[in-house]
Amino acid sequence: MSHRVNIQYSVEIEELDTEVQRLLETTLSQLDVQTLESLSEFKDVLSLATIEQIDKIRHSLAIVDHGLRDVNNIIAAYLNFQAQEYLEPPPSEIVPTDPQLLEEKIAQFKDLAGDDTSHEIPD
Repeated sequence: MSHRVNIQYSVEIEELDTEVQRLLETTLSQLDVQTLESLSEFKDVLSLATIEQIDKIRHSLAIVDHGLRDVNNIIAAYLNFQAQEYLEPPPSEIVPTDPQLLEEKIAQFKDLAGDDTSHEIPD
């Protein structure tokens, strides 16, 4: 059994589609079609040769499964990134942390609420 390692690298967001497509094609090309087709050639299914061929198929499928999981994780992370970007409030709705800006926002709010200041909290 071969060992697997995780690697990490970055690409420009504009290149992500092309890179994911490349990874997907590479992964699917690892599926050994000849191995799958040769399974139908066995006359004696209950044999050692069949066991060996099935083991090769399972190994090939495991490699493809790992690659597809990687592609799936990349796509899921990208969609999550886009959703977070969509859910972030626009800059105009971000609450200011500067005390002077906060006072201005409070004054604007009071203006919108009207002149009724009888419910003000004393300093």
